[in-house]
Amino acid sequence: MEIKVVISGSFRKHLSEIGKASSKFKDAGVKVLAPLTHEVKNNGADFLILTTDDSQKTADVLEKDFMSKILESSFLYIANIGGYIGKSTAAEMCFAILNNITIVVAEKIDKSSSEMPISLKNILEKSTFSCLPIHTIDSFSISKLCLLKSAPHVLSLKQKEYLNLFINDLLEELKHANI
Repeated sequence: MEIKVVISGSFRKHLSEIGKASSKFKDAGVKVLAPLTHEVKNNGADFLILTTDDSQKTADVLEKDFMSKILESSFLYIANIGGYIGKSTAAEMCFAILNNITIVVAEKIDKSSSEMPISLKNILEKSTFSCLPIHTIDSFSISKLCLLKSAPHVLSLKQKEYLNLFINDLLEELKHANI
């Protein structure tokens, strides 16, 4: 079975580290579904467009495309350098949780965007399957994750509605993003 990953994290703050994680996953035989590059077309914008992105698409559509790749993945890897989780990454984690996709973080979740309520941070922390620092990514560490043994996320209906609302709020915000 081919292992596939989507890598999430702050593209504005940590794109080079995301690129390192991508290279390490590829070297370990893992197929990286997204992002396909760490080269940017529009440095300094609110929402970064990568050179492999369709620049005719709006930020919300690009985000939806990214989330659809999560559905195809074996797991979502969060390159949360310094333990930081931003709003987009949090929404992508919410999407993974709602779709029973395993979440692996580079570092313990320590800091989060001021736009993220503490109750959401708690759900994200509890829904993290494992920690795999970028420098330790290799075929052996990936095999140790035993991704097939990841249990589905157990959420109340209220929590599911809360996660969906957070995702929808981000997508609405991205409709008006400066790209």
